[in-house]
Amino acid sequence: MRSHSTRYAVTRGWPIVGVATAMLALMVLALVAQFGAAEPGIRVVIRATARTSFALFMLAFAASSLRRAWPTDATAWLIENRRYLGVSFAVSHVVHLLAILALYDWSLRRLAVKTGAAALLLGGLGYVFVLAMAATSFDRTAAWLGPRRWRRLHTAGMYYLWTIFTISYVPRAIMESPAYAPLAVVAIAMMVLRIAHRPRRADHARRRVTPAQAGRRESPRWLSRSSTYSPARRLPPPGRTTFTDRAIVPRRDARGRGESPHQSL
Repeated sequence: MRSHSTRYAVTRGWPIVGVATAMLALMVLALVAQFGAAEPGIRVVIRATARTSFALFMLAFAASSLRRAWPTDATAWLIENRRYLGVSFAVSHVVHLLAILALYDWSLRRLAVKTGAAALLLGGLGYVFVLAMAATSFDRTAAWLGPRRWRRLHTAGMYYLWTIFTISYVPRAIMESPAYAPLAVVAIAMMVLRIAHRPRRADHARRRVTPAQAGRRESPRWLSRSSTYSPARRLPPPGRTTFTDRAIVPRRDARGRGESPHQSL
């Protein structure tokens, strides 16, 4: 019984980030031990962390669309833990950045010379989004930012990062090696899935209700337990009393006259 509860706790919430970080560290150590800490080994680490970042990001990116397309226990788990998958992606991508810097002897100047100013600018903006999205994945920082700005930041960041992954893998799959083809196909398929199973207008209307207005604390969308805020309550017909979280709000009759709460009970 204890092992079951422990396994359940490890696969839910913030422990996912800890497990992902530990697995990333073990992977990097194993690759360095096998291929060495020189340039060939560092390049292997760069490619491996790029793959882990891609997998974690695509799970967070397509979680809500996968849930709408296939409402199963697995997709429900994705929605519930999307926040933590996103933070795990940020951890993986920071390790990826450290490996790139190690390859160029921790010199941004050498990195800019080798990769080009355009690649450095595009990649740098991607990391700005990664860090900003990870920093606002906590309840306090998300509340400080506000729901509208939070949604704009995470929506823009998700699509920008999807674009970076796609332009990194699709041209390579066509011109360099078929080994990049599965990654390119997955990236395109996830975008097609998001378009085909985008939220309906009713879902957009429900997102306008903030967690505070809904009477409960709720996690942010891309890295959160649910993809939409709680649905608005259905209004009763005129002459009935509406029960809210804090008070009894009297409704008005057809002539606009108010009634006391006790008259309709």
